[in-house]
Amino acid sequence: MSNRSIILALGLFVLLASPLVAEPPAGEFEVHELSLWITDDGAPVSNAKDRFSSPFPSTVTSSRPTRAKAPAAPLGPLGLITFHGRPAASLDIELRIKNGSFMAHWPSGEVAGNRLLWSRASGTALLEQPEGDSSLLGIDAEHWIRKARTGDGLFVRSGARSERFLAYDAERQQVSPLRLHGGPDKFTVSNQSDSTLFDLFLVQRTPAGVRVAWLDELPKEGTAAAPAPAIAAEKPGQQQPVDEKAPPEAAPPTEKPKGGLFGLAIPKSARPNAAVGGPAPTGGVEMVLSAPLPTGSAEAQERTAGELARRLGQLGLTAHEIDLFVSHYAATLFDDESLVVGCRQDPAALDADLTLSVFPVPTKVVRVPLLLARNVDPRLPDQINRLVAQLGDGSFAKREEAEKQLRQFGVRAFPHLQQAIQDADLEVVVRAERILLNQGQKAAGRLGTSEVRKTAAPLPAKAAEVAPPKS
Repeated sequence: MSNRSIILALGLFVLLASPLVAEPPAGEFEVHELSLWITDDGAPVSNAKDRFSSPFPSTVTSSRPTRAKAPAAPLGPLGLITFHGRPAASLDIELRIKNGSFMAHWPSGEVAGNRLLWSRASGTALLEQPEGDSSLLGIDAEHWIRKARTGDGLFVRSGARSERFLAYDAERQQVSPLRLHGGPDKFTVSNQSDSTLFDLFLVQRTPAGVRVAWLDELPKEGTAAAPAPAIAAEKPGQQQPVDEKAPPEAAPPTEKPKGGLFGLAIPKSARPNAAVGGPAPTGGVEMVLSAPLPTGSAEAQERTAGELARRLGQLGLTAHEIDLFVSHYAATLFDDESLVVGCRQDPAALDADLTLSVFPVPTKVVRVPLLLARNVDPRLPDQINRLVAQLGDGSFAKREEAEKQLRQFGVRAFPHLQQAIQDADLEVVVRAERILLNQGQKAAGRLGTSEVRKTAAPLPAKAAEVAPPKS
């Protein structure tokens, strides 16, 4: 065979083999995702199914209760995905959750096990404009979806429906990575996750006003933090490194529950994690709250929602996406009466738990997971103990209020309530045990009702009447 024949044969082989190694088709669009994950200290999941109402209209099937059925429950967190650039005639989007489940999604996709899929097989595509208004779901004028539709992204067609975004609501196995010690003016904050946390904020509402502190980065525990600027520690809003050689605090003793009036025993999976109430971290960063800013003032707004919006703007999100998200969750993030602690997680940490795959391959993907950590205030044990004592108050209204607040603490209050069922006051015992029975079923998470009942005898039909009102 001549040299020319050999070269022609090699060229033909390369030409035939090229489809086998070809790069996947590339799209001409960007993908942006902004999601909120809310953890309760001691609970093993974020965005717990029983703690929030559905953020979607009642016409969207959800595992959470609708807003109408649970008006007192906080509005549920969600993930929002938008597309920017040129249309695509066909599109595949898959979310694969490692340890968790999907509560709801919109427009309607397909859930198969741990996968949520919007598929080209169902006619999924990116459009400049929807194919007629009939493809848009009718929404109340005040619903957040109306505002979401006014953005500048592409529309997503999925089956017979179109929308300017994709949205999902998921519960994910995730323990709060944040540990706090100290207070009320200075808090030592440590990061127990495997990756750096960003844009950490503390917000405390007081009678004198709103106090705020921000931190750019919080390395994982055991990693040296970046040197803080040489500013006096007492200057409001600044953070200082903490001596990593400081001896850890001793862990408070935990009394094993012995069973109360009705022989209550809470399942192990319903109890707080071992890390809760453990020794103080050996490292961390000190954050100092600012002087009080007048509640509702422009300055307070700028230091909370305004500062978050500015930081999100540096990540490649659009102004509309930021305004939609921040305005929708401003009250959740910054208006709670308790200490508010939030941060932005590393996108790689989200990728490990919740993989996002898009085909054709986008030119750019921006994933922004925000974390809100509830019930991590180190002063909570004292507050919970006061509320437990209030269960036996002479005022019926005060007893009711204490029980209501203790329910809101969830598993964080379990150790205190387990001790309370040994109290000499029958009213305290009945109310503490009633909370544990009710919350234990929820905190046990995916234990069936029958499994929970095996561990605890039910309350009498009129348990509230066992201890008559004191006033």
